Amino acid sequence: NTDLLGSEITEEQFSHIEGRPLNLSYVDFITETRYEENGPVIHTEKTSAPLITLQPFVMVSNTGSLKVLKDKGYKTFDKWWSEEYDNIIDNDERLKAICELYKEMSHWTHEEWKNIVYEMKPTLLHNANLYKKQHKEECLLQDINNYIENFNLDK
Repeated sequence: NTDLLGSEITEEQFSHIEGRPLNLSYVDFITETRYEENGPVIHTEKTSAPLITLQPFVMVSNTGSLKVLKDKGYKTFDKWWSEEYDNIIDNDERLKAICELYKEMSHWTHEEWKNIVYEMKPTLLHNANLYKKQHKEECLLQDINNYIENFNLDK
């Protein structure tokens, strides 16, 4: 138990997301929908899950996925492991770098992981609270758009 609960995150939000229990792994390897495409980076619910559940992650996605998250204000984990894979354009080479990172992490002991995750507490809380704020703002904007559309239909 690393006691990562912050004042803005409830215990219920911390303990599961859509029935999925936490603490089954030290890090989430997010396999996003887009990997080989060179088009725009799109983050789905697969990326949202570790953000709101205070879990560190590695992005198995198209080039620049971490950069887009950082541009939105999220913090990533380059203090604890290399995130150079995010800059690799060649799909095979990017996957190879991610696999090497996985191998490296798989040799870390429970004690090492416990210390790393505890050090990450500010980053994990920042990400969860930013996600909640952005999600709330997104829902508010959608409500405003729905109101305007319905208002125009009534005239």
